[in-house]
Amino acid sequence: MVTNTNLQILQNIQKKLRLGKINKNIDKRTNNPIHCWRVSDGHAYLFFKKILPYLKVKKEKTQNAIQKYESNNWRKIKFLE
Repeated sequence: MVTNTNLQILQNIQKKLRLGKINKNIDKRTNNPIHCWRVSDGHAYLFFKKILPYLKVKKEKTQNAIQKYESNNWRKIKFLE
């Protein structure tokens, strides 16, 4: 999940990756609108595959997540690719 007060930034991410959903929430501390871009299930797998070449800090954790999806023969992966 990525949160931001600037909806346009999240819309650009969503448009570029063609993944996920954006929801609007209210920050309880400031009462300002915040927007959340979320990916889950097969979209999370595809997101990890797309960003893996660009990662430095979280590369190993992302590789582990991809392997976990693939080792479980996750049934929706082929449908979404």
